[in-house]
Amino acid sequence: MNYNNKYISTTVFPDNTPILFSLKKLKELGFNKIELGSTHPYEDNILEKLKKTDFDFLVHNFFPTPKDSSQIINISSSDKKIRTNSIKHIIDRINFSKNIDSKLYTFHAGYLSHPLSKNANNKNWDFVYNSSKNSKISYEEAFNNMIDSVKKFITVSERLKQPIALESCGSYNNKDMLLMQKLPEFERLFKEIDSKYLGLNINLGHLNLASHAFNFNKFEFIEGIKDKIFAFEISHNNKLEDEHKLLEQDEWYFKIIKDNKFRDIPMIFEGRNTPLVNIKTLWEFQQ
Repeated sequence: MNYNNKYISTTVFPDNTPILFSLKKLKELGFNKIELGSTHPYEDNILEKLKKTDFDFLVHNFFPTPKDSSQIINISSSDKKIRTNSIKHIIDRINFSKNIDSKLYTFHAGYLSHPLSKNANNKNWDFVYNSSKNSKISYEEAFNNMIDSVKKFITVSERLKQPIALESCGSYNNKDMLLMQKLPEFERLFKEIDSKYLGLNINLGHLNLASHAFNFNKFEFIEGIKDKIFAFEISHNNKLEDEHKLLEQDEWYFKIIKDNKFRDIPMIFEGRNTPLVNIKTLWEFQQ
């Protein structure tokens, strides 16, 4: 298998593992292509520290972690303060990505109800949402808020020539709390915003959940938005919970991983609390 486009997310380590420790361990296992994940503690001068390393980086949503690590980014929120702070967070990280020569910065679409906490129980990594009737906004309001937010920070991306990607969402149990799970939503996004610097990070774990929740074909979904895919995030799950498990042999996602038309697109393994394995063991299996 060609490893030129194979990345690993630093989320494979337990939450709050210092990023430099994570990078040291991954290098020992042969990984040089790294997605900087959203689970690390705040560190001073992290930009200068990372610029001294020789990794091939991608940057994900919450990284680098702000001093207030309880902050949840929601660009679709009806609360103007939350949305404004979320936009500022993303603009700061677009600039950060440019400064460490990251090929891509990935951001999240937002939610119809503001998340209350992370559900980190080693089985399901979905957020826990406020499900009260008064806390949820309409789909149209959330979608329009998302579009308005993206229009604000895509101008920064274009000025810096820094590619950014919206991560696809997916949940079986919380499907009514999320945007960007089905193909028509992505078609609508790119009808509203046409920029060569805006693409998609298709989370195949989320796609597995969304296709089960809404009963659509995963491969037809991929075919429908293939020209806008900037990256894939990959993990295994049971179609019910966002488990972030190691890849398993002969699973559906290998048809995409091995598709020649995606040979130059980053394929990112995004595990959580994952037993560390070397690069060959992660992507290939003994026959």
